[in-house]
Amino acid sequence: MRSFQCVAMGFALSALMAAGATRAGAEDESLGVRLVNQMNALYGRHPGVRANHAKGAVFEGTFTPAQGADALSSAVFLKGAPTPLVIRFSNAGGVPDAPDTDPSTDRIRGMAIKFHLPDRSEQDMI
Repeated sequence: MRSFQCVAMGFALSALMAAGATRAGAEDESLGVRLVNQMNALYGRHPGVRANHAKGAVFEGTFTPAQGADALSSAVFLKGAPTPLVIRFSNAGGVPDAPDTDPSTDRIRGMAIKFHLPDRSEQDMI
């Protein structure tokens, strides 16, 4: 619960920053930069590592749609042929070497999928 409170506080502080209650010079930084800076303030700076969902595992595979799935959506990856994909599972938080059971993750997990479509474009699902 404590880590959830820390994350909630971080987002609240980020909202304040976006609203104009910022440190000197921060108004010159984009919202994305300010959010990453806030995450680094919460979890520490880890060069070369994401500011959030820092620990994860990446897998490659193939998605094969169920028969009739194309009737439910216009998504290209539901239109027949199997589609190659990359999928990443991650823990919340910005500490890359935190154990999966660490309270800093608050048992929050992430999943992102990148479909590699036949026309060489990509479609992301987060």
